[in-house]
Amino acid sequence: MINKFDNRFLIIGIGVVFYLFITTYAYLFQEWTRLFALNFANFPSIPLFFFIQFVYVLTIVLFCFFFQSKLKKQKLNSKKLFIQLAIAMIVGQFLQFISRFVFDLFTTPEYWDRLIAYSDEIRSDYALGSIAPSLSLLIDLFLIYFFYKNRNLLIQLDANSEEIETIGS
Repeated sequence: MINKFDNRFLIIGIGVVFYLFITTYAYLFQEWTRLFALNFANFPSIPLFFFIQFVYVLTIVLFCFFFQSKLKKQKLNSKKLFIQLAIAMIVGQFLQFISRFVFDLFTTPEYWDRLIAYSDEIRSDYALGSIAPSLSLLIDLFLIYFFYKNRNLLIQLDANSEEIETIGS
């Protein structure tokens, strides 16, 4: 028997699903920004690259603080939070899947030329190629720190219930 208050596997699951949820939406907003910018405007490639990276980081940071405020304000149990995050992640994955088809309906004739020029310019500069992976590493470290800092909020999700559950029965 294990006390729900001490259920570490569910906490790890919430962390993993939150990471997948947050990176799903960060990538989705990053892609939408790139698609809109290349489709409807003619921005220079390097400033656009940095703006897209900024959108990615901003999405992750904002979602982290929204998640933290949700943990502080609402009385959720861990299973409900896990299910909410999983459903939100699935919706984000679905939006990623269909957004490409929707954007293909509205592409301008200049889009493909702009995309090729953007990709060529970004790939030709090796320093820019190291920015996105370095940024991803920093974001991963931030998320690890964020979860470590807020671990007590996660552990106390089920603090109101003193139920004992049996595993495997």
